[in-house]
Amino acid sequence: MMWFDDIAAVKRFTGDDYEVSHVPPVAQAVLAHFDPRAAHYEVLDRRPQKESNVTDASPEAVAWRRYEQMRPRTEVKIDPALYADYAGHYEFADGHTCVVTQRDGRLFTRIIGQPEVEAFPEGDYQFFLKVVPAQITFVRDPQRIVSSLVLHQSGYDRVATRVAEAETKRKEEALAERIKNKTPVPDSETILRRLIAEHQRGEPDYERMTAPMAAAAREQIAMIQTDLDRMGALRGVSFKGVGKAGWDVYEVHFEHGDMEWRFALAPDGKVGGILLRPSL
Repeated sequence: MMWFDDIAAVKRFTGDDYEVSHVPPVAQAVLAHFDPRAAHYEVLDRRPQKESNVTDASPEAVAWRRYEQMRPRTEVKIDPALYADYAGHYEFADGHTCVVTQRDGRLFTRIIGQPEVEAFPEGDYQFFLKVVPAQITFVRDPQRIVSSLVLHQSGYDRVATRVAEAETKRKEEALAERIKNKTPVPDSETILRRLIAEHQRGEPDYERMTAPMAAAAREQIAMIQTDLDRMGALRGVSFKGVGKAGWDVYEVHFEHGDMEWRFALAPDGKVGGILLRPSL
């Protein structure tokens, strides 16, 4: 199911023959079946969904959510006074924190350790980012206080609940200290060597990754394994430091060349990100 402002918006997305199902190859690859025709309904009352941390993580559901999240968005005008309600600090279940600020009649958001980006309204409580295909929905509690947000990205819907600013400050200070002192996460080298070995075998431990990271790893395992086969046996690793976003950075030495590997742990201890590239 997808939401559009009107039929004209549907046509801009699918083309003039909007009753034909528009299913991209990435979705077709994981769907056992899909309807060849699309049905359209006029919504008279659309209210925010009840807050939930439960997300259907089946490949089919993830593909459809990613498809919806990647559709073109339309910026609308809303009352800028609403931005004060949304500004604040929000913590995801894995411990990551999202900071929302208002400035000069505009709304901005950032994850601790990442650059700030502007969020554009597509409804009174719905916003979208332009730098990546992601959206944010703000949720009010029964007292009409904004108590949480939902980040829609990479085929997942992640709930973050409002927390005190002091908690964000504590996390930012701890990250700055790690970067300054080049302090890796506990057991950093052991974790890196495990990740390399798993990818060499083509058997990543998805249970020890966050859901979005596991989904990305499944999609890229064949390509990564091919690259690692070409590099040959692991010879050694050298810790280089901590990146601005808190990623541990290593120089990894293989039989046939060197690579730079970076990984990040989510606050709950699961692997939240892996980046690898040829050494510069």
